[in-house]
Amino acid sequence: MWIWICALIICALTILIFKRMPIEIIYAASAKHKKQAFRVKVYSINIIRDKSKKSTKAKRKKKDKKSKEKKDFSFEKFMKWLSWVKDIYKVTKDCLTEVFQYLGKKAQCRNFTVHLDIGFESAADTGIAAGAAYGSVYGAASLVYNNLDIKKEELDIRVTPHFDNPCGDLYVKGIFYLSIAHIIRVVLMLLKVNKKIKQIIKQ
Repeated sequence: MWIWICALIICALTILIFKRMPIEIIYAASAKHKKQAFRVKVYSINIIRDKSKKSTKAKRKKKDKKSKEKKDFSFEKFMKWLSWVKDIYKVTKDCLTEVFQYLGKKAQCRNFTVHLDIGFESAADTGIAAGAAYGSVYGAASLVYNNLDIKKEELDIRVTPHFDNPCGDLYVKGIFYLSIAHIIRVVLMLLKVNKKIKQIIKQ
C-alpha cells in the first residue's frame, strides 16, 4: 500500500513540476515620487511582493519636498539613465535573446504591457526624452514579440510625453504560463544576465 501512495505522490509532484501555471509579473515605478513596487503572482496569489516607499525624512515641508523632487528627477539624469540602460542591453543582448528564445519554445505570454509616462518643465526636453525612450521601449517590445508566443493585440506598448506635467512613471506587466521546471531554468539564465550587469556597474 505504501508503494502505491509513494507512486501517487511522485506522479502528483511530476505533474506539478511540469504543469504550466499563470505567473503574473508587475513592476511599477515613479521617479518623481521615489516609489517603486515589484510583485509576482501565481494563480492570483502573491509570491513576491516588494514595495518601497519614501523614507520618513521625506516628510518635510512642501517647499523642500517639491524642490528636492525637481532636483532628483531631471532631464539630464533621465538621459544618463537611458544611456546606461542601452549600454546594459548591448552587453546582455545575447543572453536576453537566449532567455526569450527559450521562453518562446517553453512558455506562453499574455497581456504584455509597458507604459512609460515622461515629462519635464521644458517642452523641448520632453520631446527629446520621449523620442529616445520611444526607441528603447519599442526595441525591447520587438524582442518580446519576435521571440515569445504572444498575439499582437495582447502587446500593449505606450510612451506618452507630458508637456505640461513633469513626471516619470513606468508600468510593466506580463502574464506568463510556465512550469516550475521551466522557471528554474529561466532563473539560472537570468543569473547569468545579472552577473554581466554587476560587471558593468563595477566598471
